[in-house]
Amino acid sequence: FDNHKSILPEWRRELWLLIKRTPHLDWLLLTKRPQNMHKYLPENWGNGYSNVWLGTTVENQDEADRRIPWLINTPAKIRFLSCEPLLGPVSFSSPSLVLTDKLASLDWVICGGENAPDSKRRDMKPAWAKSLADQCVQADVPFLFKQWSGRNQKEIKAKGRKLDGFVFNQYPEIANV
Repeated sequence: FDNHKSILPEWRRELWLLIKRTPHLDWLLLTKRPQNMHKYLPENWGNGYSNVWLGTTVENQDEADRRIPWLINTPAKIRFLSCEPLLGPVSFSSPSLVLTDKLASLDWVICGGENAPDSKRRDMKPAWAKSLADQCVQADVPFLFKQWSGRNQKEIKAKGRKLDGFVFNQYPEIANV
């Protein structure tokens, strides 16, 4: 959904045609600019294509407050958050999210830490991920804990995917989409 000068409008049109011609594939479209979603959706979007999941990145509370309302106000069959890298706590009871129906308007939350060398990595605190998982469980929203922070994939894989003793490997139900 980026409006970068290097992205030609015909590329977007071609992508939407491809998406429409491939209903057997699920397309996950993720952006840090959900405020641009509306203007780049195809004319026949309606309430969304059944094979398109719209998501936004949410690294911390400031970005949650800013981005989630845009996502929720965009018609879609599946809406999701990618909280990766999770760089701070996120609460869905934030006052600025009250009018957006918060977590109940979302179909999936992905969470993970940052993969980068020590000098550049910003580590995710376990309490932040645990809080996010607890909120999702309470709201009955599927939660996927993808990875811990680490300097490389070998280190991250060695840490495993358990969060508070559980492997959260949930995905949205798509049968009713």
